[in-house]
Amino acid sequence: MATYQPKKSYKVDAVQWFPGVSVAGVEEIDPCSPDDLAYGSYVENAEVETLNGTVTISEGDWVVTDFDGKISVCKPKAFEAIYELVLWDDA
Repeated sequence: MATYQPKKSYKVDAVQWFPGVSVAGVEEIDPCSPDDLAYGSYVENAEVETLNGTVTISEGDWVVTDFDGKISVCKPKAFEAIYELVLWDDA
């Protein structure tokens, strides 16, 4: 098996999703009835459309949009291993 890495780095936009946080393209799934809300239930999952179809995401997952506008989902540990914060100078 050979190991590969990208030839060039490229910028992606990423937002970590938590219930109640508005993220473009993410639709929260309300798993409970209005009666359940009285007992403190809240939204635990959401859905986002990717090239692979509709993906269910959980609290803390990262929604990543690449340079072509394609959306992918990344679990927190994988995100930390793959990406690092870079401050880009657009000037």
